[in-house]
Amino acid sequence: MSTPLPFTIVVPAYNAADTIARTLSSICSAVAYAQAKAVPIACEVVVVDDCSTDRTVEVAQAQDSTDLPVRVIRHAHNQGAGCARNSGAAQATGAILCFLDADDHYLPAHLAVCAKAFAQRPEIDFVCTRFTTSQPIEPSWIPAISAAAVGPFAIRRDAHLRLGGFPPFRNFEDVVYRRLADRVLKGWYVGNETAVYVWRAGNSFDRQLAKFSRPCSATALTEADQPPDVVLHYFEERLLDLTGKRASTHFPE
Repeated sequence: MSTPLPFTIVVPAYNAADTIARTLSSICSAVAYAQAKAVPIACEVVVVDDCSTDRTVEVAQAQDSTDLPVRVIRHAHNQGAGCARNSGAAQATGAILCFLDADDHYLPAHLAVCAKAFAQRPEIDFVCTRFTTSQPIEPSWIPAISAAAVGPFAIRRDAHLRLGGFPPFRNFEDVVYRRLADRVLKGWYVGNETAVYVWRAGNSFDRQLAKFSRPCSATALTEADQPPDVVLHYFEERLLDLTGKRASTHFPE
């Protein structure tokens, strides 16, 4: 690799003043790690403030630097993480998109691992690494979480556009996006744990903590884990639009 691979990291943020500085610092560390390992990348961050009522915007703007340019765009009203990611992707200049929630963070190797994967296999549309977690969980959940989340995921911008971006849901939007990517695009799953799913009181990790203490299986799933009919219908219709084929099952596990 000689020409720097340009990344845009999209960070959807809602009332994240207490966490976003660490999130952005972890991206900066990942850029520095890639440079130290002579992996040529360029990186910008687009923070999408989803109508926060705290100091999220000010904290994010304070992280802007020559080492890591940070742009902040603001939603006039709250639209949810999926729509915020789409807004950020629409403003991206990088050929590679990553999506990192404002309370999660990268381990230093993340961008280098993704860049090397794209260089080794230029035909792929996306790279997926693995999450680790800030709180111990039953290890069998790690592959399932990583396969359904966008934190350990990097995708070519043109492939993101082919998928149509994230669906307009407040829940399951990331799962639908990842399932469509698996069915329509060409990707490479690598085993490196390069992103951290962070527990904090009240977040999605916290709400699922009891489930994550048991082995991953169909019997561990709750009613809240089942997508509603509108989500299933969207997935089936979008898959039909993209492939000309209906899903063989309602929603792939």
